[in-house]
Amino acid sequence: MSGRSRLIQILCFALAVVMFVTSGMLLAPIEQQSIDSELVTEENRAAMQRSPELAVLTIIPGGLRILAVNYLWIASQEAHQEGRHYDANQKAEMICTLQPYQGGVWAFQAWNMAFNISVTTQTPPERWRWVYNGIKLLRDRGIVLNPRTILLYKELSWTFYFKIGGRMDEMHESYKSRWAGIMQKLLGAPPFDDELNRTLEEETQLTIAAFKPIADAPLDKALSRQGIDAIQKDQLAKLMRDPKIKKYVELLGNLKIDVAKATKDSNNDLADNAFLNAYNNYSQDYPAQAIRVIPVQRDEKNAAVYDLINSKDYAPQRNALLAFVRAQLLWNTYRMDPQYMYDLMVKYDSPFDWRHAMPAALYWASYGEYVCKPSDPRGANVLNNSRNVLNSMKTLIATGLVNLALTQDPNYPDYYETADLRYIDPTHQQHMRYIEALTKRDARLASEGKLRGKQRTFENNVLGAGHVNFLIEAIRMLYTDGRITAAQKYYDFIKTDYKRTGKQWEYVSVEDYVIEDLRRRLEAGNLRYIVLLEITKPILKRAYLARGLRGDQVTYRKQFKLTKKLYDDYQKKAADRNKLPNFATVVGPTLFDLLGNPRRLGLSLTLNQRSDIYLSMQDSPELLYPIYLRFVYSGYLPRLCKEEGLDPAKAFPKPAGFDVYLKKAIDNARKMRERKEAGNP
Repeated sequence: MSGRSRLIQILCFALAVVMFVTSGMLLAPIEQQSIDSELVTEENRAAMQRSPELAVLTIIPGGLRILAVNYLWIASQEAHQEGRHYDANQKAEMICTLQPYQGGVWAFQAWNMAFNISVTTQTPPERWRWVYNGIKLLRDRGIVLNPRTILLYKELSWTFYFKIGGRMDEMHESYKSRWAGIMQKLLGAPPFDDELNRTLEEETQLTIAAFKPIADAPLDKALSRQGIDAIQKDQLAKLMRDPKIKKYVELLGNLKIDVAKATKDSNNDLADNAFLNAYNNYSQDYPAQAIRVIPVQRDEKNAAVYDLINSKDYAPQRNALLAFVRAQLLWNTYRMDPQYMYDLMVKYDSPFDWRHAMPAALYWASYGEYVCKPSDPRGANVLNNSRNVLNSMKTLIATGLVNLALTQDPNYPDYYETADLRYIDPTHQQHMRYIEALTKRDARLASEGKLRGKQRTFENNVLGAGHVNFLIEAIRMLYTDGRITAAQKYYDFIKTDYKRTGKQWEYVSVEDYVIEDLRRRLEAGNLRYIVLLEITKPILKRAYLARGLRGDQVTYRKQFKLTKKLYDDYQKKAADRNKLPNFATVVGPTLFDLLGNPRRLGLSLTLNQRSDIYLSMQDSPELLYPIYLRFVYSGYLPRLCKEEGLDPAKAFPKPAGFDVYLKKAIDNARKMRERKEAGNP
C-alpha cells in the first residue's frame, strides 16, 4: 500500500475519532435541550424504563437509524399495497420505535391503520381491529412518549370523532356499537330521568353526580405505574380499610369472584373483571339492566351471586367497589383520567354518556389542550383541535342520547342514538370561550403592533358563521320540544350580539320566526316529507309522554296542534306525488316507536310506563291498531308482561274496532298477493 493511501486512512480514522468524541460531547447539551423543550419528560422516561428494547433501539447511531427508517418506510408501504397488513403493521411499529419523539410519525401510522388499512377488510370485527389498533398506537404508545405534542391528541380525537362517531365509513354503525358495548360493560348506562318532568339542567346534574364516585375512587395516578396492573392492589387495600367493604369482598371471593384481578379479552381491548361481569350479568340496577330486552331472572343456578349482587344490605359497599373498579380500569386500561372526565362534565356542564364516541373525542381534544397548554389559540393544530371540541359537542346535540339492546353477539349490541337538547347550552358556552380567547389574542397583538391583517371583533370572529348556524338549528330543536323560553334567548342573542339584520331577524316572538322559517322551506320545496317527520318527532314525543305519564292534557293538545299546523302547511305546498295520505301518517310512527321500541327515541321506558301511554291513547284507536297488531297480537308485549307479572289484557287491551281493522288488513294483504301473482304489482 502506498504512503499516500496510508496517510488518507490515518486522516480518515483521526477524523472519525474527532467526530465520535465531538458527538459524545454534544449528547449532554442535546439531552438538556430535549428536556427544556419537554421532548423528554417524566412520562416518557417511565416508558423507556418499562421498554428496554425501546431504549436500546434509540441509541443506534443517527446515520444508521436513518437508513433503517427509510428501508422500513418503503417495506411497510409495499406490504400494505400487497395486502400483507400485519407485516405492514409490524414495520410501522418499528418505525415509531426508531423515531419515538417524532409526533408526525405516530400520527401517520395510526391514521394509516384506522383509515387506510381498515377499509381493505370486509367484516366488522376486522374493521374494528384496525381502527382500534390506530387508537391504541396513539393512546398507549405515541402520547406516552410525546405527552406535550398536541398533534397526537388532535389525531386521537379525530379518529373517535370522524371514524367512529361519523357516518362516512359504511361500517360506522358497527364501530359505534362496538365502542358503546365496551363502555356499557365498563361504566353502564347513565341515570335515566324516570320522572320525565325535570328541566334540562336538572337532568344534566343527575348524570354528572352519578359519575362523581368514580372520580373520587382511590387511584394512584403516578405515570410510572400506569397500566402495569389493571387493578392497583395497594389502592384496593386502602378501600378495604372499611370493614364492611372488606367483608363484601370476602363474600364475593367465597363465590369465586376476584375483585383484584383483571384480564383482557381475545381482542386485547376490553378489560375483564369478575366483579364487573357479575354486576353486569345479575344486577337489577338501571345502569346494568337498561341494555337487556328481558330482565334477568333469579334461578337456582345463579341464586347466590344474584342475591349478593342485589343485596340491599351491601348496596353502599357494592357501589363503592364498583366505582373503584371502574376508575382503575379507566386509568390503567383506557388511559383516561376519571377525575378529568368528571371535571370535563362539570366544565362543559354536560351529561356525557361515555358509550358515545363523541365524549371520547372531546376528552382527548380537551386533554391535549390541558396537558400541552398551547400559547397561540390560532395555531393550526390548536385551532383544529378546538374545532374537534366544538364539532363533538354539536354532534352530541343531534345524537347524544344513546340506548343499547343486547343481541346474540354481546360485543355488538343494537345501537340507537337520538337528539339530546342538554348539550345545546354547553356548546354555546364553549363557542363563547373560544371566541373570547381569539378576540383577546387579536386585541393583544394589535396593541403590540404585531397583528397581521384586520383585527376581528366578536361579530366577525373566525368561528362566527358556524356559531350562528348552530344556534339557528338549536332554536328550531328547542321550539319543537316546547322549550320556548330557551329558544327565545338564542334568537335574541343572534340579533343583538351578532347584529344580524333582515326580515327573518325582525320578529319579536321566536314562535313567529320558527313558523315562518318552516313556511319558507315549504314554499321553496325544501321540506321533504322525511324531514317533516323528523321535525315532528320531538313534538309528538313530548305530547305522548306528557299525556301518558303525567296526565298533562294541555301540553298534549298544544303539541298536537303544532303538528297539525305543520302537516296542513306541508299538504298545501307539497307536490301531489309527495303528499301524505292522512294525518295518522305523521303522528302514528312516533307512538309506534315509543311503545314498541322506545330506544329508537332515546328512552328506556318500563313496561308500566309504556302501558300508561298506551292506555292514555284509547280515544284514538286508529293510532293503536298497528301497535296492537305488531306488538300485542304477535305475542311480544304479552311475553314481557308475563316476565314482569302483568296482565297483558289490562296493560295493553284490544283497541275498539281492531277486529274490523285486522280483517281489512288481511283482505288487503290477500289482494296484493293475488295482484303480484298475476303480474300486476
